[in-house]
Amino acid sequence: MKTAKPKYLRAKEQLIGDIHNGVYSEGARFPSSRQLASLMDISYVTSNNVLRALEEEGYVRRVPGVGTFVCKANPRRKKDNTCRVGYFVDVNTSIFGRFFSSVLTQTSGKPYYNIPLKLLPATEGVTMEEHEAWLEGIFRTHWDSIVIFGDRHFPFKQFKKYELLAGQINFVFFDDTEVPFGYANRILVDTEKTGIAVARHFLARKKSRLGVLSLRHLDEVYRRRMGVANNDHGTSILNGIEKAYGEAGVDFYSHVKIIPRELDISRKTICDAIRDGTRAFFSMGDAWVTTIYEAAAELGLAVGKDIEVVGMNNIPIATMLVPPLSSVSLNEEKIGAVLSQAILGKWTGREVRVEPELIIRES
Repeated sequence: MKTAKPKYLRAKEQLIGDIHNGVYSEGARFPSSRQLASLMDISYVTSNNVLRALEEEGYVRRVPGVGTFVCKANPRRKKDNTCRVGYFVDVNTSIFGRFFSSVLTQTSGKPYYNIPLKLLPATEGVTMEEHEAWLEGIFRTHWDSIVIFGDRHFPFKQFKKYELLAGQINFVFFDDTEVPFGYANRILVDTEKTGIAVARHFLARKKSRLGVLSLRHLDEVYRRRMGVANNDHGTSILNGIEKAYGEAGVDFYSHVKIIPRELDISRKTICDAIRDGTRAFFSMGDAWVTTIYEAAAELGLAVGKDIEVVGMNNIPIATMLVPPLSSVSLNEEKIGAVLSQAILGKWTGREVRVEPELIIRES
């Protein structure tokens, strides 16, 4: 005599069959625990246990405060209780190396695998098909949490398709997307305060004629294809500079010259700005300031005396230049520490702005 299967197993198997048979299609909203209890004539406790089992086996994804959604019918099963965290971040660079070291320190001894993911070049030459194939390959694996350096070259629009497979989503440093990710966490540099700090520094030193080497303009088709916002982090920095000038009663429009970065900023462009009266430069990247140093030398001017320069990111080149470069640190260790809190605490939909630090050297 066969023993009848428990209601829990019957309900679970029926729902798995429904998912495989397309009753609930991938990405569709799945019934809640209460709805399942009513539909299947089972208790709320049983339906909640069924949902938990379906999530653990990769059939559905529960998003706190949003709902439950169907994943692929061929799920990625987890073999243990280890939390897998994937990083769309180049951890081999000095900035992100410090950030990643902070994360590893905070999660040490805990059941977390922190895995840097393969990255594609951050250029406009990468095609939509290449981005699609890249993401498809990454999401063949189960992830409990995904960390994204959300700058202007991340394919936000293509990533949206995998939102429900990504587990917890965390944007770090920047969030340059116009694509909505309502339940993502954001641990970001306070970019407006970056602009404010730099502008106040120069204004206090009576250097109001400022040249800003800003981010390069993106091709409009590329920007739209990637889902990048018009108001990216570079715009936010400029907003901060304008705000500080307004507070000081100095006209931003007549005193600040914005120089969009091209693939190679010409020395002539910088020399012309200096000849027009610019006596301070802020570069949204330390690596670009060598052209400013070269232009000053060509005109017989001394950096740190005749003109002043501040960079951003505080990478090793800042201390190698002569004179050493003042630079804005993104406070990456702090971002790593806050991200660790978000991962360990299973945050959803929270935002933290981390204040940058202006490091003054001799430039």
